[in-house]
Amino acid sequence: MFWWSDICDNKNNNALPQSLTALKHLMKSRFVPPYYKCDLQLKLQCLNQGNKSIEEYYQELLVGLAHCDIHEGDQDLSARFRDGLNIDIHDILDCKE
Repeated sequence: MFWWSDICDNKNNNALPQSLTALKHLMKSRFVPPYYKCDLQLKLQCLNQGNKSIEEYYQELLVGLAHCDIHEGDQDLSARFRDGLNIDIHDILDCKE
């Protein structure tokens, strides 16, 4: 609350965000530590299915991509998805192709 009050009390009205996107950017720069995005990307890179269902794994993959602000094409997304699947399911997909 103090941070927002300080921004609003600032005599320079250019400091006030003019859109929701600008506000989100300002808040991220103030409250999100610099290592956070790197940690999210590392978690996404190490993501695998484990004991989750395929649907749960896929949803976690999509959420991770959104949080990291990564936009991949269908082929790249498919490759990332397949790499994290359990080996038995991965083998079945290889046989289907």
